[in-house]
Amino acid sequence: FDAIPETGKLSITEQGDHGVVISHTTRIITQVGQIRCKTRYHLTPDAALHVSHQFQVPKALKDLPRLGVRYRLKPDFENLSWYGRGPHETYVDRKQSGRLMVHESTVGAQYVPYILPQDHGNLTDVRWLGLHSDRQLGITVTGDQLFEASASHYPKESLLHAFHTYEVAPDDHVWLSLDVMQRGLGGASCGPDTLPPYRLSSGAYSLDYTLALQAPERSG
Repeated sequence: FDAIPETGKLSITEQGDHGVVISHTTRIITQVGQIRCKTRYHLTPDAALHVSHQFQVPKALKDLPRLGVRYRLKPDFENLSWYGRGPHETYVDRKQSGRLMVHESTVGAQYVPYILPQDHGNLTDVRWLGLHSDRQLGITVTGDQLFEASASHYPKESLLHAFHTYEVAPDDHVWLSLDVMQRGLGGASCGPDTLPPYRLSSGAYSLDYTLALQAPERSG
């Protein structure tokens, strides 16, 4: 979280009956290199938002923990559903026990109280994910390809410097992460580190998905 993002100039293009396209480039500056990301938002007349992120990771960054984006959402988007592996958290090298099906849960239930507070609730092989309130107001994320995701009341910054569970507390938002991939877990505490196929190294990556609003049904 010590990386510094710098967003370039926005480009807005109207496409007549096909909607509006907004594009920009972001540089994520780290101590050893810069990750570049080209983002394109296409808002269609039917109110769907098609999003494309094109990442370029330099050779100096050979082992990233994860690569993706994060959204801060309203706190009442508590109900969670997804088509992917579950119902428990899964990672790219620990997912075979996860059943590939539609799962329903809550954001609060995604928290795992590890003795040492850390990232939690990752979901793999996700096709789509939905978050909505008790009034059925919400959003659905549908991937153009398989993606990884997590939804939590604990921002990752609050977990980074904590050493005990009592040092962290949920906040008033839902933090939604959408990732190309999260680094595998390996077994370094009592075995080998993450194997090369389950690591994020340098190169080009893409993350493409559609955000669709879900409005409550009108009565009467």
